[in-house]
Amino acid sequence: MLISLSAVAHMPAKLISGWLSDRQFLSERIRMWFFNTSSVGLAGFMCVTLAYIPVTWKYTSVVMFSIVYTLMGTNCGGFYKCGTFAARQYAHFVLAMIQFMKCIALFAAPATVAIFVSDESSHSQWGHVYILNGSLMFIANILFFPMATDKPQSFTFVTRKTVEEEKKNHQSHV
Repeated sequence: MLISLSAVAHMPAKLISGWLSDRQFLSERIRMWFFNTSSVGLAGFMCVTLAYIPVTWKYTSVVMFSIVYTLMGTNCGGFYKCGTFAARQYAHFVLAMIQFMKCIALFAAPATVAIFVSDESSHSQWGHVYILNGSLMFIANILFFPMATDKPQSFTFVTRKTVEEEKKNHQSHV
């Protein structure tokens, strides 16, 4: 019952972080770093921490899991915003690929559980799943830092006109 409250906290976190990410108090890139670190890096760190909470601390585990879920709600100011800025008119495709990768994760997550968890009541076995997922999230956050940009990527400058000009230039050189 308590864990279902984390789903309720997810939505206000998403709304507040979306509003904050549109405020001009820091550069766009710094804001993307901040919100991605919150939704991926810090949430990953909290996942790893979940593995080390003693079994007897049930309410602490629920609170930590709720924090992880709430932090993930801040993703709209991080990688989603970066994908939109970098891809510009092709943002729909980039965001669709992010959603597709989430679908892949829906298949990969049960596989990790099947690999690491043979006894569903074993806290230590579930801990391996949390450590793996949290570590991957933390690594993904680190990789985001050098790649994050609010500048349009070169493929966004390709239009029919530029393609036709490129063809003309190529034909004139041949």
